[in-house]
Amino acid sequence: MRFGYAWASTTNKRFLNQIDQLQGAEPDHLLTELGSQEMKKRPVLLGLLKRIQPGDQLIVTSFDRLSRDPEVVVQLLIELSLKGIRLVLLDIVSIHQANTWTADFLVQKLLVPLKEKAVATYAKSLRHRQAVGIETAKNRGVYQGRPILYGPDVKNPERRQTYLEIRSLLKRGDSIYHIQQVTGHSNSLIRRIKMEMVPQDGEGSKQ
Repeated sequence: MRFGYAWASTTNKRFLNQIDQLQGAEPDHLLTELGSQEMKKRPVLLGLLKRIQPGDQLIVTSFDRLSRDPEVVVQLLIELSLKGIRLVLLDIVSIHQANTWTADFLVQKLLVPLKEKAVATYAKSLRHRQAVGIETAKNRGVYQGRPILYGPDVKNPERRQTYLEIRSLLKRGDSIYHIQQVTGHSNSLIRRIKMEMVPQDGEGSKQ
């Protein structure tokens, strides 16, 4: 059985484009959902994950339609692989032979590149939503910007050093959880720095 799934926070052009793309993939069932990105507030997706069976296919346009949180995406990928479900992503080459995945194979061969893809998608979406919000605030005359407390150019030397330390640990490949335990700083700060390290469209790698 082939299940298509489309999600968006509101009915917009992107949501309608998702539906068009999924219909082109000719799923047996097409499910749509509007509302919060929080997993616990997405009954359609939760119901689908309970209903789908080994050998079935789950078709989505991109990783961020499952979740905008990279950690949640990785958890879902592992869950799908263990259930023997093939995931088809329409924005990249389809992932074949998912029904033969094992947890070890996923971790060794796929987890890192898939997580990087999920993080890049999340970062792009976050930048877009921030830009829209700032532009709206500017038009209303209420945007004044928010000072960056941790960065390479902040005046406070301790905060500047903290930023460089977190960035160094991220470059080394340490997990967000490990960095939080080592530095004592919040996941939101570590995620923000990690998002800054993801190149934007049209940019190459920068040191």
